[in-house]
Amino acid sequence: MKKELEIVKIHQTPWILNDNGVLKSETILHLDTSLEDCMITARILVPGQPVCYQKLGPVTYGKSDIRLLVPELIRDNDIVTFSLFTRDENIERELASISLPQKKIRHWKIYVAHDMHLDIGYTDYQEDLIHTLFPEYLDEVLEEIDNTKEWEKDNQLKYPVEASYLLYGSALAARNADWIEKLKENLISKRMNYPYNYLHFATEGMGTEQIVRQNYYSARFLNDILGTPPAKYAVHTDDAGFSWSHVDALTSAGQKYLSFRLQDSNWNYEDGHCPKYPRLFYLRGRTPESKLLTFDGPVYHFDDFGFRESTLDITINRITDLFLDRQSEDYPYESYLIHLTKVRDNSGIEPNVMHNIVALNSRTDDEGRPYVFPHFINSLVEDFFEDIETHYKDIIPSVQGTLESFWSFGAAQVSYETSVSKENHENVPAAEFFSAIASALVPAHPYPYTDLFRAYDDMMLTDEHNWASWNYYVDDEQLKWSRNKVLEPQRIARRLLDTSFTAVESLIPTEGPTILVYNNSAWERSDIVTIKTEAFPHTFEIIDAYTGISLPWQKTSDGNICFIACQVPQYGYKAFRIIPGSTPVKSNKTVTVTENVIENDFYKVTLDTSGCICSCIDKQNNNKELVDPSAPHKMNQFVYYTSKNELYDNVLYTEDEISNATISSESGPVMAMLVADGRTRGVEKIVRKVILYADLPRIDIINEVFKADAPPNYTECAEEGFFTFPFNMDNFRIAHDTPAGEVEPYVNSDIYSPTHQLYWSNTDFYVANHWINVQGENDSILFTSVNAPLVQYGGRRTCHWDKNHQIESPWIYNWVFNNFWKTNFTYTQPGPVTYKYSINTQKARDWKQARADKFGFDITNPLKSHLICHAQPGLLPHDIHSFFKINRDNVIATSVKMAESNGNGLIIRFHETQGSECSVCVNMSGLPLNAHIIETDVIENDIAPIPSCEGRFNFSIPAYGWKTFRLLQMEYCPAPSIIDACITEGGTIVKWTMPDEYSYLCYALYRGTNEDFIPGAGNYLATIDTPYYYDTQVVYNLMNDYYYKVQAIGIKMKSELSLSTKACPGDITSIPPTIPGYPMEEASGNYRISLSWEASIDYNDTLKGYRIYRNGVACKDIPSSMTSWMDVGLYRNTEYTYEITAFNKAGLESERSQKITICTTNYNSIGDITPIAQITASSERGIDFLVTNISNGVCGMIDQDNWLPKEADTLPWIRMEWEEAHTIDTIY
Repeated sequence: MKKELEIVKIHQTPWILNDNGVLKSETILHLDTSLEDCMITARILVPGQPVCYQKLGPVTYGKSDIRLLVPELIRDNDIVTFSLFTRDENIERELASISLPQKKIRHWKIYVAHDMHLDIGYTDYQEDLIHTLFPEYLDEVLEEIDNTKEWEKDNQLKYPVEASYLLYGSALAARNADWIEKLKENLISKRMNYPYNYLHFATEGMGTEQIVRQNYYSARFLNDILGTPPAKYAVHTDDAGFSWSHVDALTSAGQKYLSFRLQDSNWNYEDGHCPKYPRLFYLRGRTPESKLLTFDGPVYHFDDFGFRESTLDITINRITDLFLDRQSEDYPYESYLIHLTKVRDNSGIEPNVMHNIVALNSRTDDEGRPYVFPHFINSLVEDFFEDIETHYKDIIPSVQGTLESFWSFGAAQVSYETSVSKENHENVPAAEFFSAIASALVPAHPYPYTDLFRAYDDMMLTDEHNWASWNYYVDDEQLKWSRNKVLEPQRIARRLLDTSFTAVESLIPTEGPTILVYNNSAWERSDIVTIKTEAFPHTFEIIDAYTGISLPWQKTSDGNICFIACQVPQYGYKAFRIIPGSTPVKSNKTVTVTENVIENDFYKVTLDTSGCICSCIDKQNNNKELVDPSAPHKMNQFVYYTSKNELYDNVLYTEDEISNATISSESGPVMAMLVADGRTRGVEKIVRKVILYADLPRIDIINEVFKADAPPNYTECAEEGFFTFPFNMDNFRIAHDTPAGEVEPYVNSDIYSPTHQLYWSNTDFYVANHWINVQGENDSILFTSVNAPLVQYGGRRTCHWDKNHQIESPWIYNWVFNNFWKTNFTYTQPGPVTYKYSINTQKARDWKQARADKFGFDITNPLKSHLICHAQPGLLPHDIHSFFKINRDNVIATSVKMAESNGNGLIIRFHETQGSECSVCVNMSGLPLNAHIIETDVIENDIAPIPSCEGRFNFSIPAYGWKTFRLLQMEYCPAPSIIDACITEGGTIVKWTMPDEYSYLCYALYRGTNEDFIPGAGNYLATIDTPYYYDTQVVYNLMNDYYYKVQAIGIKMKSELSLSTKACPGDITSIPPTIPGYPMEEASGNYRISLSWEASIDYNDTLKGYRIYRNGVACKDIPSSMTSWMDVGLYRNTEYTYEITAFNKAGLESERSQKITICTTNYNSIGDITPIAQITASSERGIDFLVTNISNGVCGMIDQDNWLPKEADTLPWIRMEWEEAHTIDTIY
């Protein structure tokens, strides 16, 4: 029989009201009754509180909810009794009663931060975002800030910029100076802030200097420009990983807090966070003092509590129903962060958020009693963390480790670009290093500040988490824009290395042709050197200029010269003389090659008929076999898989390997190689080279791949390619390198254990930087993949998603390409790419004793060579020289550079690589600097002077830490003279002069709103290396007047400030830009050609873009931010001639560059007979829809669209003819 009244459920809510000075929490009783219109009263007994009665009115038959106001509990989980009764003729009759523990509802402060998720691309073309959409969005923000300035403080719109690129990379380039002044005011008044993070990086694969340099964009550049430092937090949105070493990099610059908003259904899958971890924790880094207070929130565009809703009741109901789940044992705090965006990336603010905050804070019940908790705060994110740390820092738990990301497989979806990017991580800092050395040594050698700045910025944008359009489409402009950010720093680094070597060599005396070999590591090195032979005599001898020893050399099949340069000193050079006409010396050691075996004193390598390494004997270690005979694949075997293109239902379809290869060899006194040439599905051609050296204990492998198109049914059928390295090691353990320090890729469900990887993060694949160590009991195998960073351990583990997986075998599967990511990346990537590997073995107990850190650095930073062709005098040593010396080989200089605008001198930064705190002595006497030494933080803020004597100074460095120093030697020079600050329609041209003898210097430019402004933080504009600057922010009809001052700066020089000059309207004479320089082919294929060139100069700094001419006809205009282009939709085996011009904002065009003629390739995919057919059609709609597109191997998804007939063609047809008969199996 049904009860008269039953309390079915009690639901506490987070709402607390003020009932005439008494705080009461709102609780919902869910009832089921058989009564009709019965007047009932509730009696609420709370321990330690007076009995509380509440008249509820009539209840009706069936199920209903009633709202009770419960006096505030004294303790959590106090037993509260709820009794419901009615009165019959003044006699109380109890209908239902229940006693149960209840939560003491916290006095919640809910910080609601609303921003925009920034993608560089994805939703729109990058140039449109940067110059139009992002600034328009910020206009909306500033307008709403003004609109809410009279609101109560907690209700006012306060806007946290999600990534500082929104300001530095976009707004500063697209908005005027008055707008910037308004921005500064809002930063000062704390209506806006910006974070430490410049972008949302895929941090696991960043370079060592790059991961710390990323702090500069917010904490150095924006701080100097805007005058307000970044808030002490970073936001990591979308990308689902976070390198352990990134914690150290951020905290070293002063950051304290981190907001996680990851898009990973494997991580934050329950109540908006990872339930394996507390919602709030300190994420610790490698160095003992490094930690970031981290809030692990939901996916950034989730709105669990309905703050974006236009109907307030929806928001109230969601908070009522869901928020109290956040009051849990592992979240014992009373402050909470809701950090959300709109659903669409790159879209503006949602005004409903701030209006709902106002409405919630002013809410009352039917009797006018105000709701006082939760209290809602329109948040800047930092205020939440400050509140938490102020009240709770001693009880917040700590965890450590890398959050390994499943997003990382995108790196193999742009395999060629990733390979170049990985080498940029090493070559750009090297170019910076030698450029600084050259400027310090050579009078009047300019420091290339602008080029280096652009190269670093390109690298940052390359490692940003977004690459292309959300929906891959034909001829993707976004992909080409991102690709340019890879190719441009490559060219800049090559050029700057050449010019800096040339400058240094002007001071080195020689007796004739001489090879200079440069070493930018902290230890003496002996390694292979390769140099082009155009200037070499037919016969010659190479003599070590320091020892006088004649060295064996070898001419390789590609026409280059190679030799082993011995004992090249740390951070310096060694000279090797070329003696024409002399007979080269023979080597005492040799490499022997037979049909399929290559052997030296260290290793014996055997290839099978497929070109794989079936045996690799370590002769130094009792002839140990390095290849695991039980493995399903051999060493350096290429394996191609296709599978169902579903991440969570990945059914394997096919596995293909090279069955037979043509094996050849090459040998000489320095090195020898075995070459295996073969092909299989997925590739047009693979050439695998195994190289041994006469006098180096190392195996080098070079795999030249010409990738075929992806399977035609790419949306259903995924592809992936591996090179396999199944090492043979008993009782093994694996460690690999991160941007700064090692990770052991093992997980533990005890989240507080001192593991290197966060539990529940990705175990399918990893990003390995400079090295991998396969460790046995007393043996180490060191492995480096130079430019393909993705690895799977123990075999193919694609899409296994096993969060508890432990590596079962010491097998490294290098994942070189795939197409699993269905957004943001290309589906197919045909064309050439070269993968490089090195292997070494050591008797060692761990990676530290094996010196994996040195091995990885040596392989990824090869010795660099340069040729002096003639005899000359000089002031530097003729044979051997170190620019500076350091007494620790576990401390490397990651950067040597000119100081930024907040200071002067030479900056040198050191990083410890072995996890050992140590004392360091540096000797700078190899540079002509009589400098004071000042320790700075990593963003070049001075900390304290360091004692020095004759160029020597000492310091201590923590394990895995960074230390940065300023070498200050001030030689004053005359101040520049501003000759013009001319306002034009598009901006202001500021020009100045310097005496000729100082024309090589760089300049710091400042701008203020009054004539007597004092240059410094808040009015810094830019550092440039030209005597002119185009200030796009000062245009006609601004409210403020603007004035400029300029200062000449250099590694040794600093001038006084120029006099202040007011910007005034005027006219300028426009001239065409300079001709784009040295076009060259980058990588081409059957239907595409890629080329790049050196940037043009516009002496009024108004360069607008480049025009590409194909076969004499203009085919494309691109923005000035790009110095490369990929031309697609071409014919196979056809020559095309290109020229490039530059044009400026005045419409003036340069002369055409020199011509470059490139021929497309003519490879045929296995089984595809379309490319060998003669194809005709009834008609073609235009250049984008040629009939040749049907032979590109993928259904309209590469290079160009499908073939389309003309619209008037009512009976379209295609005809394919072959010279001989073929059986057609499938037509896609």
